Amino acid sequence: MDSAAAAVAKASFRGVISTCFEDHMGAYVELEERQLLEFVDQLVAEETWGKRTPKEKSILHNINNQTRSVSLGGAAAGEVLASAGQVFINIKKVFKRCSNLTRGKPLLALHGVFSRVLRKYAAGLRARAEAAGKILNDVKKHPSGSAGPDGDDALVDEVKCLCLIVNTAEYCNETVGPLAESMRRMLDGAQLKEAVDASDAEDEFAGCVGGALTTMTLGIEARAELASGIAKVNWSALEMVGDQSPYVDALTRALAAFVPTVKATVSANYFRFFCEKLAGGVAPKLYRATFKCKRFSDAGAQQFLLDLHAVKTILIDLPTTQSADYEEDLSGRTEKPTYVVPPAYGRAVTREMGKCEALVKVILSPHEGLGDTYRALLPDGTPGDFRAVCELKGMKKADVSAATEATFGRAGAQANLVAAGAVASSSSFA
Repeated sequence: MDSAAAAVAKASFRGVISTCFEDHMGAYVELEERQLLEFVDQLVAEETWGKRTPKEKSILHNINNQTRSVSLGGAAAGEVLASAGQVFINIKKVFKRCSNLTRGKPLLALHGVFSRVLRKYAAGLRARAEAAGKILNDVKKHPSGSAGPDGDDALVDEVKCLCLIVNTAEYCNETVGPLAESMRRMLDGAQLKEAVDASDAEDEFAGCVGGALTTMTLGIEARAELASGIAKVNWSALEMVGDQSPYVDALTRALAAFVPTVKATVSANYFRFFCEKLAGGVAPKLYRATFKCKRFSDAGAQQFLLDLHAVKTILIDLPTTQSADYEEDLSGRTEKPTYVVPPAYGRAVTREMGKCEALVKVILSPHEGLGDTYRALLPDGTPGDFRAVCELKGMKKADVSAATEATFGRAGAQANLVAAGAVASSSSFA
């Protein structure tokens, strides 16, 4: 009798009944998936993308207090969309409900459901980021500085939306891993545990982060309208150097309108990435825009060189931009914080803008020894770029051909020349 009681005490009855139904739970799993997918559609459709209701503020307060502890760019940095919390809350409810019924194959099948649901949510974030990018890039339809619903406030809202997508995608990416670990702990059997893989969902959200940051930098860059601003200046007609050109002022206004919101909303690491991405796009654009000008007078080239120095200073100081909540951050402080430009960032900006400055210095150099100056200042320059420089200086066609042949040889002068500006088509920013 004692041995029988001991055997019963050692026996495990967990799953004895539920395993009988596991092969018939497919309909249950399909129902949970359908409801979760419909819920994601509803959340994305109802998401305010930064325009908060009191209920959302309460939800966000709880979510944001449980997120990462990273170096933040501003008081609002790390804020995520309310829909993200609701997605995971409902996933966890389904997870708990199913794990009370079974810890076998149906629960593993739900892991696949969760992955598909999260990827669908990531697709919703990506679609909204693309919509924001279209608005920011369409300068004609949504001009800066205008009043009404398409004015700067609406454009800032789109930038804030992209910032929140960055934060939300990062939050989701960091939450997917622990969710998968919980699934592994709950499943019975090593084979089922090994089948849990969250990499697809993690990759989707990581892609959302990078995509939203790129969309944001390109959109803000488009707002500056650098290329068109440079093209509007009649550089050959300038007779004296004055204040910085209007396109530099336009760049300053665009950065002042949007960058504080970025700094206040994303983490310090992502803000630095944003600055690097923006500066890494502006410098090559200036280089290419130089070749699209018709001709430079000496005063015009000197003015352009002055403008380039001003742009370089603006870009170097970009990381020190005061966030939108700067005054709020300073409340109660006796000393203002000092923002230091990361040395590596400053060197990268100087290096990239140095290519533009070198190009203009070549344009300013005398005809005699032009080839030597070009090779010294632009060692990677092509024959095509050299010919374009000669034309920007106003040299005659015969003189251009002679100078090109003297610098690169007959083969270089007669080759099918590379398009101007190709040297700076890529940035050396890390």
